[in-house]
Amino acid sequence: MTPEQNFNRRGIEQEIIAWLVRDFATSPESHKALSELKEVDFSDDVFRRAFLQIRKFATEGVCFNARMIQEATNGHVPMAEISPESLNLGSGLSDLHLPPLVEMLKKIVQREKLESAVKSFSEQLKADKDVPEIVASLQTRLNDISTGAKPFARSAKKAWLEQIAMLEAMRAGTYVEPPRLSLGVPAIDEALNGGIANGQLAILAARPACGKTSFAAHAVANALRSGKKVLFASLEMTDGEIIRKLTENLVGFFVPQNLTLWNMFESSWNELKLKGFSPDDVFDPDAFGDFASRLRFVDNAPHAEFFQKVRLEFMRERFDVFVLDYAQIVQGLPGECFRETVSKVSVGLKTLARELEIPVLALAQLNRDSSKESRKPRMTDIKESGSLEQDADVVFLLSDDSDPNAQDVKHASKLTRLVEIAKNRHGGTGCFKLSFDALTSRFTERNDSDA
Repeated sequence: MTPEQNFNRRGIEQEIIAWLVRDFATSPESHKALSELKEVDFSDDVFRRAFLQIRKFATEGVCFNARMIQEATNGHVPMAEISPESLNLGSGLSDLHLPPLVEMLKKIVQREKLESAVKSFSEQLKADKDVPEIVASLQTRLNDISTGAKPFARSAKKAWLEQIAMLEAMRAGTYVEPPRLSLGVPAIDEALNGGIANGQLAILAARPACGKTSFAAHAVANALRSGKKVLFASLEMTDGEIIRKLTENLVGFFVPQNLTLWNMFESSWNELKLKGFSPDDVFDPDAFGDFASRLRFVDNAPHAEFFQKVRLEFMRERFDVFVLDYAQIVQGLPGECFRETVSKVSVGLKTLARELEIPVLALAQLNRDSSKESRKPRMTDIKESGSLEQDADVVFLLSDDSDPNAQDVKHASKLTRLVEIAKNRHGGTGCFKLSFDALTSRFTERNDSDA
């Protein structure tokens, strides 16, 4: 028996409301509960009404108490039911804080939805409905259960009310910007109004060996530093190679790939000792705090199965960011042409970003045209650019602008890269000159002194 089954559902709902009233819905835990739960998650009408009124008060920045909720709901929510004094002392629930109570209720709601989906599936089989129609219906229901995705048909009125609430919160000074994926380069983040927004698909395209995986690692390391959970699909490099790049970025020193590069690593090892860092712990996952626990990898598969894998991971755990390296390498179905595969992958990535309401960063290869013509890359240089270019909200073009006579390893800290925002649905475009340190997989804004 699971913990949530040991308690009465009504008691869990009552405890959540009492917690929200107790701290006036001002704590980070309360904000998270208000964003994660919906009114339909409350089976009891009293607590459903209370939740709606608390959320309204919180949006308006109003300090409230149980009496105000009772008055605002015309007495439909009795004070005795929602006041902090109503906490179920002796039941075991009073020993729990708000986050585990919210998780309990969410699991109960998911279980009920799953039972309903199974019942519907069984009824459709008995009715001898078309199998593809049954499968499509079941996939939609399961996706809703696992990710909380919005239904395909959405209320325009609800969206309009959300916009009004946002404007009112801005006027009241209580509006909080939704989290974005910062790329770790202030100038680029500023051009993107803080980074890649939830629901957006960003494409980073470059020629091979230009540093696009390192750029993705730089963005992922920045996300991990800010406490985000990242799901990374590296279809070209091994998990170990990605971890090496992240280690270099997070700790700031070069990790050797073979014995011939040990001398370079040894000097970094000694530098770490001088800084008071214990180099013996460098490869201990605990040395990175909880970074290792907030990063997961996904393997390649035919695109239909690949996106099912991604959704399954989100079903197990909620991630804040999805990164794909790279889009044109996702496997196609037997007999499917390359263009068709890329098109389906592109649509799949965009759908994933919108359904899960997360930023998606997908890397892409450029063809050889820009290299042959000795010019900066264009969006049309992206392999099978039609679908990727069309579906993306943001397109970055990464190119090499360093001295062609320089030796990469010897002058790694002096490599120059150009990042052009070639497309941005919700902002400006522009070109940014960066310094690329290949030894630490780090990108920084380049100054005139970085020669």
